[in-house]
Amino acid sequence: MHQGRVVATADRLDSLGLSTMLEQRGWLKNLSPAKEYTSCSLDMPLGIHLKSQGILQTEHLKILFNSQVVKQVCTVFHLTDGQFRFDPTIQTPKAEMTGLSLPATEATLMGLRGLRNWTSLNEKLPAPDSSIFATISGKPQLRLDPQEWQIWEFANGTLTLRSIAAKLQLPIEKVQQIAFRLIVVGLAEEDPGCLSATNANEPEQSLPEPIEETPEVNETAGREVVSNSFIKNLLGFLQNKV
Repeated sequence: MHQGRVVATADRLDSLGLSTMLEQRGWLKNLSPAKEYTSCSLDMPLGIHLKSQGILQTEHLKILFNSQVVKQVCTVFHLTDGQFRFDPTIQTPKAEMTGLSLPATEATLMGLRGLRNWTSLNEKLPAPDSSIFATISGKPQLRLDPQEWQIWEFANGTLTLRSIAAKLQLPIEKVQQIAFRLIVVGLAEEDPGCLSATNANEPEQSLPEPIEETPEVNETAGREVVSNSFIKNLLGFLQNKV
């Protein structure tokens, strides 16, 4: 994590995770990753160094970053228990970095989108007869997919998720999962006291127009700063939601 952006993930401590991925894909053209990188005196990520040498292209870096970071974030949500610790004194391992980065909130959102088995999170989902309301004013800065935009437009606390599902002709489980994603990244909160969707006084709403935006990663650190509180709030939500 650097300035609120995820720059790399690894499940080993020898700093050879990215090099191993490169070797497995045959992208190093018989070069030794350790020798090739240590021969460079510049303080830069391995991916950027190899790109500057013409060994990798931007598309290679995107593929590596998606496999190394985005898919790994998805697996975290399959865990039923765990712990984490921030250590600001540890130097970021350049040998594990592609040079790309993604805001922590967006990485979380993308990881949840890729989740296929929601069994471990079923008890954390907002109730079908609850509603959600926006926690920010204006449009989100995060890149939402079309269905997320539709649910977001209904985040005003007046319709239950069950009613939203009926209006959008989506399975209630799908709407619960999307609402959960919006809650986890801090765009919405659940209101368990919402009136029933069958209440005669419930106002009618027209279907919102979805806005499609293509997610992308940046080769720069960016200016967004996400403190440790984002991770703590995320874990707190997962622990306390009944």
